[in-house]
Amino acid sequence: TVQGPFSFIYWHEKLQTLFFSRDIWGRRSLLYYSDSTKLIISSVPLLDHELTCSASATAFIEKPKWGEVDPRFVYSIKFPINITDIN
Repeated sequence: TVQGPFSFIYWHEKLQTLFFSRDIWGRRSLLYYSDSTKLIISSVPLLDHELTCSASATAFIEKPKWGEVDPRFVYSIKFPINITDIN
């Protein structure tokens, strides 16, 4: 069992699945950022220029919107992602 505050991101090689979650008290943050080309999961938000270094100049003006992972669940993403599974 896990005791105390936590957040984790775990890659299961055999299942080709990424698992992630955080504690319900919010003492360890786990943030996500997504757009049409990427998903980033991190304990700290990346700076604007780190997200947009290869994007167009207009991306530097837009502020990335980071969300907090909902602590009520353990999430998983199975790879490779099949686009038909998303719809």
